[in-house]
Amino acid sequence: MPALQCINLKGNNLECGILKSLGNICNLKELNLEDNKLNRSLVVVVVKNLSGCTKDSLEVLHLARNQLTRALPDLSRLLSLRKFSLSGNQLEGPLPVSIEKMSQLVFLDVSSNSLHGVIYEVHLFNLTKLQALSLSFNSLSFNLSSNWIPPFQLDYIGMRPCSLGPQFPSWLRWQNHCSYLDISHSNISDAIPDWFWNLTSPKPMYFNLSSNKISGSIPNMPIKFDGMALIDLSSNLFHGPIPLFLSNSMILDLSNNMFIGSLLFLCTSTSNNNLYYLDLSNNLLSDEIPNCWNKYEGLIAIHLENNNLLGVIPNSLGSLKFLKSLRLRNTSLYGEIPHSLKNCTELLLMDLEENKLTGMIPPWVVIGMRMQVFKLPICKIYFCLYTFPIECLIPLIQADSEGHVTYRIVP
Repeated sequence: MPALQCINLKGNNLECGILKSLGNICNLKELNLEDNKLNRSLVVVVVKNLSGCTKDSLEVLHLARNQLTRALPDLSRLLSLRKFSLSGNQLEGPLPVSIEKMSQLVFLDVSSNSLHGVIYEVHLFNLTKLQALSLSFNSLSFNLSSNWIPPFQLDYIGMRPCSLGPQFPSWLRWQNHCSYLDISHSNISDAIPDWFWNLTSPKPMYFNLSSNKISGSIPNMPIKFDGMALIDLSSNLFHGPIPLFLSNSMILDLSNNMFIGSLLFLCTSTSNNNLYYLDLSNNLLSDEIPNCWNKYEGLIAIHLENNNLLGVIPNSLGSLKFLKSLRLRNTSLYGEIPHSLKNCTELLLMDLEENKLTGMIPPWVVIGMRMQVFKLPICKIYFCLYTFPIECLIPLIQADSEGHVTYRIVP
């Protein structure tokens, strides 16, 4: 088989290492052994058994989701390797400094292992062609100087929950083509720099900065998403108004911050309105909930609880036929539950607790809907009993010590 260039054994039950004979296929460029049960050390699987001429020709090596153990060995003999995937194994120890000798690497994924230790500039010094770096779900930390300029331009950066802080990683300033960035849970306690909002690629897809202590306001930038972007800035210290451009995303999570102002940015957006999931809960937002939800026909979740909102529940929420979760707890709403919500037949959870709603619970809450959890204050809203069959009222009704009731609707 001297002319063989690609071997794909993905998704089998292989348990042993790579056969030594594979190390002598001098034209082999790609070897895929993902999703097997390889359970030896990487030294045996790769270093010893790919020591022949294959080591000079191999460009793609996929070993993800096996049971590989022990520390990462010196892999610098695989000088032609461009794509290397080791995610989802049981590898331990530090990332070897010898990784910098693999200068042809474009894609490196060692996520979801048990790696630990410190990454220095020397690890990355010679990786000039690197475009994707995934280190997520390890216990790695970075020790890079504040004026370090990376030799690469990354499109994919996955570093959750590596320790990058406490300062905001300044080397990101030079990553001008990044479309996927996950630096969540990274021990960053710093103000977000102004340059950060200028580094996005023409089509940013995924930005996750959640669960840090990043502070600062977000300027309104002329950033246009392609309609599929996920933006997660939750559980930080951001403040100020929410800029218009963020409403162009598909998934937007700004919960657990200190954003202020109204929700009118949702109505003034001129984007393609592909918003699918919206979580603005636990902020300092004020004013009325706008009545422009018919612009976002694909929304499945609206979470606005624990803000300083007021007014009535807008009728246009009834245009959201795919809505599954509506959480408006503790937002000082008053008035009645609008009849238009009857059209939200996919609704599974509606939380209206700690408001000032009045009137009766409409019959459609129990009859003809899929709702499983319905929460509201007990004192000011009542059932119109004659409207309901008695069997609809018996299912589990729970009241807490403050008089709030959770109605679990049983089909």
